[in-house]
Amino acid sequence: LKIIQKEVLDGLLLSYPQTMNIVTQVFVKKYIESFQLDKALNIIFSFIDSCNEFLQLRKPWEKSCKNKPWVLGESIRAIKEISILLSPFMPETSEKISKIFKTNKIKKSEPLFKKI
Repeated sequence: LKIIQKEVLDGLLLSYPQTMNIVTQVFVKKYIESFQLDKALNIIFSFIDSCNEFLQLRKPWEKSCKNKPWVLGESIRAIKEISILLSPFMPETSEKISKIFKTNKIKKSEPLFKKI
């Protein structure tokens, strides 16, 4: 994250979500290959935070949301990407997410994590 400031990463996601996916993939791969797993996870969770901010700003649940199909499509693509990025760290959870988003029709599913 020192190379690319968080503001730049957030700006990329908010303007160009697919570009952010590519940037995230490159850094996560680099860090995993060099066994810097903590840095890989930091990049992934920064991406997750940015996706959350993207949704909060766009508010697809409100009727006034502009480009709702695009916002939802980008969000679904981001969730699929997060599932792939987390697979080395959380393989079972990643598999559950992949199954949920496998088809074009998203169905309600069980929570990924049980309450303790």
